Amino acid sequence: IFTLIILLATFCSVIIPSKLMPVIEKRRNMKQEDDSKLRGFILDTLDKIGVIKSFNVYTKFQDKFNILHERFSKSIIDNTKAKYIMISLNIGFGFLMNAIWMLVGIYLISINNITLGVFAGFVTLSPYFNYPFFELGYVLAQYADEKVSFVRVFTDDNMHKKINDTYKLDAIDKEKYFELKCMDVD
Repeated sequence: IFTLIILLATFCSVIIPSKLMPVIEKRRNMKQEDDSKLRGFILDTLDKIGVIKSFNVYTKFQDKFNILHERFSKSIIDNTKAKYIMISLNIGFGFLMNAIWMLVGIYLISINNITLGVFAGFVTLSPYFNYPFFELGYVLAQYADEKVSFVRVFTDDNMHKKINDTYKLDAIDKEKYFELKCMDVD
């Protein structure tokens, strides 16, 4: 019975994040797009600061900045909410499974199906069974963030070109860095 509960719990610990991952990825993508728009606007504004001062059009740029900043702030909040909803659900499900294991164990003791020693052994090992619930949410939320960033960098040709131009990735002698030598081994 304990094995069936563990298998069910493991299945459920994967189902929750798999349903929420697309939402997190979508919100993370929106956050990055809003960030790019805000940064682009700031750079464009700084580039045109002389014109802005000459024609005294501060309020127009300030209003546009406020709109972009508000949108960016909202996307940060939405992204954070989605991540922590998934994390909270996983942790809550972990506590629920822990309670179910305890209740089933107490029931099995009451009908003399298992001994108190077996139950104590299982309770001692239960933190290892609960570990995926408490950590999987954090790991998958971070994975969703990194996946969106990775896809964005390597699907946007301009972004890839900028990174390559900045860090000269194509000029790296890969054989030099991936060569393994053993010398003077006694």
